[in-house]
Amino acid sequence: IELGDEAYHAELLHNEASHAVVVHILDAAGKQDVAIDQSEIVLQIFKDGQFVEHALKAAGEALPASEFSLIDESLCSLMHAEDLRGRLNVTIEGETYNGVIEHHEGEHDGHDH
Repeated sequence: IELGDEAYHAELLHNEASHAVVVHILDAAGKQDVAIDQSEIVLQIFKDGQFVEHALKAAGEALPASEFSLIDESLCSLMHAEDLRGRLNVTIEGETYNGVIEHHEGEHDGHDH
């Protein structure tokens, strides 16, 4: 997920077995973790004609954090929607970023999640 004009990136993962949805905040190259001073970030997923907000909590108890997660079976199953649409809202060093999440049918053909 691109944040800003590639100033940062976020990686969105989901685990079907544990029903965990995890977001990692990364640098501009998408390789190094970037810790931020937020206890949660907001993931908005388009469902039934509207955006539904999901608060992902910082992993661990100490801030800053670069990993955020939520255990939610229904959210996890939405990650496989043919036309997944959503937004990720995060503040990094005082600036708010809104990343666009899109998955189109056939985009991941040929590999497993």
